[in-house]
Amino acid sequence: MNICRTSAFLAVALTAGAIAQEKPKIDATLDVDISSKYVWRGVNFVNDWVLQPSVAFSSSGFKFSVWGNMELTGWNSGVYPKSPKNRFTEFDTSLEYRGAHGKGDWWLGYVDYQFPGTGAARFQEWYGGVSLDQSWGAPALTVYKGANANVGTYLTLGVTRSVKTGLTGKMSTCDLCALIGYGDKKGNNFLYGSNKAGFTDLNLSATTSFEIGKGWTFTPSVNYSTLLEKSLRAGLPRRSNIWLNFGFTRNFAF
Repeated sequence: MNICRTSAFLAVALTAGAIAQEKPKIDATLDVDISSKYVWRGVNFVNDWVLQPSVAFSSSGFKFSVWGNMELTGWNSGVYPKSPKNRFTEFDTSLEYRGAHGKGDWWLGYVDYQFPGTGAARFQEWYGGVSLDQSWGAPALTVYKGANANVGTYLTLGVTRSVKTGLTGKMSTCDLCALIGYGDKKGNNFLYGSNKAGFTDLNLSATTSFEIGKGWTFTPSVNYSTLLEKSLRAGLPRRSNIWLNFGFTRNFAF
């Protein structure tokens, strides 16, 4: 699930006794997603519609972002101390640095998870990853390491392919993505209630995107997720899920 460098692009040049300063460039992104379910790492946290806005600021390889989950119904009313309808029940704040290597990108980051009004404990993770953008499927590996003693380690390996849909116009191409997760014993016990290390979840998605107005991009997708082991979340329903997501994105520069 990225803070801007506060002194980014401060250039000081001494030429004939003069000091020149370059103004830092900051890119900002506003995302607003509407999803028919909230599924994370194969776990169905909200089996109904949610609103998930986020804002990110990037400069000189650094990115700071804040993501929120608002539950639009009272589906979790029996789980939380009070009804979650039309309230934010999660905030994720992250700081990331991203760089490039010969065939792709690499990244390092830290994310803080908070769950106001739910009774769930706050926790944090370090993460790092690498992608091979010029290889088939642009494979990407990300490893998450819990900063808290009981969170454990979780990693994902994903591939993405862009295909032609056979349609004309805005939806002529579609990105197909497959992502598989793996957790160690501690991580699987924390999230899935299992003391066994192994592969955890498989996620598949089909996504397209196109401009819908000046500066706005619309990104609809259909998603599928399933848990891969019977011991994970044993006895609980909704082990496999299909949901729709409608994303709206606007980019700014300062």
